[in-house]
Amino acid sequence: MKRIIIAVILSLSVAYVSAQSKFEQDRKAIEALAGFYKVTFNYAETFAPDTAYKYHPRYNSWGYEWAVIAEDSLKKIVIQHLLVVGDSTVIKHWREDWEYESPAMLSFDKDNT
Repeated sequence: MKRIIIAVILSLSVAYVSAQSKFEQDRKAIEALAGFYKVTFNYAETFAPDTAYKYHPRYNSWGYEWAVIAEDSLKKIVIQHLLVVGDSTVIKHWREDWEYESPAMLSFDKDNT
């Protein structure tokens, strides 16, 4: 009986350590996404509230993207992406919210986005 209890305790300990190291591995991988990148992109105007507005032609361009960690707590990492185009244009581009075991789930519902 004593051996069974010891085996169970050892198994649980190994599982706990393995889960912790996997969690830390995942956190480090997400944090490694932050950085400074040269990027290319296709520019296209897709929306104008004024129906008389004339869209500019689409074009390909490049710039630099700075991905900075905006929030870092135990179970949540937020990465904010800033697109730098030319000498002085900075665009708050997009953001990634990484949340461990989030209680909320987003789902796609046809045209209701």
